[in-house]
Amino acid sequence: MARSAEPAPPPALRAWARSLLAAADEDPGWLADRVWRGARGDPARFRFRVEALARGVPLAHLEGRVGFHAVELLAGPEALVPRSDSECLLEALLDHLPVVPPGPAPLLDLGTGSGCLLLGFLHLRPAWRGVGADVSRRALTLAERNRRRLCLERRASLVRSDWWRGLTGRFAAVVSNPPYVVPGEELGPGVAEHEPHAALFTPEGDPLWAYRHVLAGAAERLAPPGVVVLEVGAGRADAVVGLARELGFLACERRRDLGGVERALVLRPA
Repeated sequence: MARSAEPAPPPALRAWARSLLAAADEDPGWLADRVWRGARGDPARFRFRVEALARGVPLAHLEGRVGFHAVELLAGPEALVPRSDSECLLEALLDHLPVVPPGPAPLLDLGTGSGCLLLGFLHLRPAWRGVGADVSRRALTLAERNRRRLCLERRASLVRSDWWRGLTGRFAAVVSNPPYVVPGEELGPGVAEHEPHAALFTPEGDPLWAYRHVLAGAAERLAPPGVVVLEVGAGRADAVVGLARELGFLACERRRDLGGVERALVLRPA
């Protein structure tokens, strides 16, 4: 018989967990209680998970799922863990795209990873169709599992592509959370150790590499009136806006995440 999940571990175990998790981004007491519930009151499983968290393993990897905006997704090392920072991209899409699409062209999520942006949007906009593209087969396998989980097989297509190579047709909108971390830049605990480097890092010396790929293709494949929504790293919005201007786009909104960082850029053709 499975143990019942009490709301918190015994005091001694909780104190031990708090000491190991003192450097975590989340409150260590809250984390200890959550891990205890996930371990269903099993002390051995609890200790294993706390020690993994202390090594930087993401909580979403241990639980196998993560909440993102209005959906719950499966999560794992195949793709970046969806983060609340990225929810402002989804909100920007919801605000800038009509409830009913203006034509047959779908939404494109370029570098879809877990599928969080594409599937989160389609979950809330049932009249739309979309395409999720990624170069990683492992990421697409995870996105496929999430597509089935949300019953979006008929409205979401998944395609393996190296940026725009492998994609056909035009798109009503493009959303992308591309690699933008400069090699050597400090990240949160465990990110570089446990999440895919190809989805995180730019080539050495070229921090706008991914944005150049996204925007150059969008300039040719975006159906009018069209909109592009990009995630940007802290302090990089001005540089990306400058690049977008060179490639024929104007920024119509800069949206901040819950931490106050300019995180989402909404661009339209000039």
